[in-house]
Amino acid sequence: MSDITRLFGGWAQAYANFRPDYPAALFDWLAENSPSRQCAVDIGCGNGQASLPLTARFAQVLACDSSPEQLQQVAKRAGLQVFAADACHLPVKSHSVDLLTVAQALHWFAGSDFFVEVQRVLKPGGLFCAWCYGLMTISPAIDALVRELHSDLLKDYWPKGRASVDAGYRDIQCNFPRTQVPDFAIELHWTFAQLIGYLKTWSAVQRWQSEHGKDPLELIHARLRSSLSAGHYTSWQATRATAPASAQRAKGGSMHDELQDLKNLGKTSAQWLHAVGIHNAGDLQRHGAVSAYQAVKSRGFRASRVLLYAIEGALLNVHWNELSPGIKEQLNQQLEAATLNRNKS
Repeated sequence: MSDITRLFGGWAQAYANFRPDYPAALFDWLAENSPSRQCAVDIGCGNGQASLPLTARFAQVLACDSSPEQLQQVAKRAGLQVFAADACHLPVKSHSVDLLTVAQALHWFAGSDFFVEVQRVLKPGGLFCAWCYGLMTISPAIDALVRELHSDLLKDYWPKGRASVDAGYRDIQCNFPRTQVPDFAIELHWTFAQLIGYLKTWSAVQRWQSEHGKDPLELIHARLRSSLSAGHYTSWQATRATAPASAQRAKGGSMHDELQDLKNLGKTSAQWLHAVGIHNAGDLQRHGAVSAYQAVKSRGFRASRVLLYAIEGALLNVHWNELSPGIKEQLNQQLEAATLNRNKS
């Protein structure tokens, strides 16, 4: 399981409860500037704060995240198709997407491989939009305490990508031409409990707490409470990096899953395999059944040994129940040997 998946998966409910929603005007602008309103894809969807508003504006919305726990939250929302996948290897047809969004997550996977994938999936004239928000503005006293937490107490616990958030993604380089975007801001009225709940979702807070065995907010809790005795108006300036796609033509706007064409592999199994970078029969053949199964288990998915047999059956084009006891035993021995070698390394 990757650090990102482990970090955010354990806090999925807190994200759903305390992360701020984005302004409706942002989604109106995205819809108006997309070549059509057929298909939108939200990468790093978390609990669906960007995905859900898109469903009112696009015929089809695909929500993608690497965390099974986050996807469980999103799956409860009507009108969304959810799937687990690596952001650089999306199970989406080439040149089929009108809009691709990344909300508060681009810093986790920004790089040349991702931007090549963006170019691949977007329609001619399609829109790619990534945005982030940094520290909020409440009052001088509270803002100073939040900066103390962010920049002093937690300064060594932020992941590398946090610097990109603080820079408003201006340090992330891509080859797309930029387009002018209106100013958007998140504006809320928060209680003390809501502020604390939001701060607890910071990745650096979680890392500090894991290392020290206590909540770092305890160190400023009393001072925050005295400064925020009643509800306060809270705002963030949302910064963004927006670009149209490269001009390449393709047909269609739906997601076709080649893995589900194989024997034994249903929707759930295919989603697990996509999440570890296996998207077709060729990928599966290169990995082999044991390696593919190990990769799925390492991501935290609750796959039984049936998946191991199902993958082998898919490679042999037979139902997994038709595998001989000898083949199943051989697979189990290979898995045990591979697991032992991994634990030693």
